[in-house]
Amino acid sequence: MATRRHTVWHRLQPAELHARLQESASLALHSVDELHSPIARLAEAIEHDLRTRVQANLVAGQAAMVGSLR
Repeated sequence: MATRRHTVWHRLQPAELHARLQESASLALHSVDELHSPIARLAEAIEHDLRTRVQANLVAGQAAMVGSLR
């Protein structure tokens, strides 16, 4: 879908996303703190403690891959 200003927005297709994740793809969302207020509050608390800018990112992938990172 394109807006009047010619910005292209892609709609998430949940079935396609799930299929790609099952194929070992990963999904990275940058600046999640700008999308979800509880994460924003957490990032702000960490910023306060560390006295530096913090950005929260989220990575989703196949359970076996994520489990191996623990």
